[in-house]
Amino acid sequence: MPITSDGSSLRIEFNSDKSVHRTGFFAEFFTDKKHPELPKLVTTGSTIRLQCKGKASHGKRRVIGTWLKDDRILKLNRRITAGRRSHLRIVNVESSDQGIYTCLRNHKVQGTYGLEIAASKKPESPIFRVIQMPLNQTVTVGEVMTFNCHVQSKMNYRLHWQKDGLDIVEKDTDNTSVDGQLQLSMVRVEDGGQYSCLVVGQSGWMFKASAWLHVKNREPLVPENDHTIRP
Repeated sequence: MPITSDGSSLRIEFNSDKSVHRTGFFAEFFTDKKHPELPKLVTTGSTIRLQCKGKASHGKRRVIGTWLKDDRILKLNRRITAGRRSHLRIVNVESSDQGIYTCLRNHKVQGTYGLEIAASKKPESPIFRVIQMPLNQTVTVGEVMTFNCHVQSKMNYRLHWQKDGLDIVEKDTDNTSVDGQLQLSMVRVEDGGQYSCLVVGQSGWMFKASAWLHVKNREPLVPENDHTIRP
């Protein structure tokens, strides 16, 4: 049973033996490559389903659809299957699946699809990784307080601190920030508030983490009980 294709036509020739008066016959199908549906962009490793239109039965007789790929009969396997209604299902899509798919039913084209396969993108490594974020703290007036903020990145970045949304200017040695660490010595009541660690990357990415500082006053010294005996 020779099968040949030429352009958009498929020719199947059936030959009989000498016991039959007829010498044979052939069937010819035509695919409509001029009007395929819009190409479907599919990534490798995904699953796609193509619909074979038209009636799947004629009375009690099933009308099985035949799928072609680039004008050749498509070989089905465990990865490429056709269901009861002849809809095509391709799992774990490969680059070799790219092409034009056509479903024939009752010698008529019942669906033409162009598949364009794109390689799936590998998951990108994170731009940065948070090592340590500042934590809420409660300290007493006069104590030393330290906030820590550390990130890890292969790209250049700038780290600075804010208090209540405003950049901290190191006017004196009371507030110092080095390598993602903010230290306040001799804490005062007015130092209380929200402190934020702001990291800005060279490519424009940004990370912000905030923590609260609560400052309480020192408790007054309680004088010892006076045990002096008075007359």
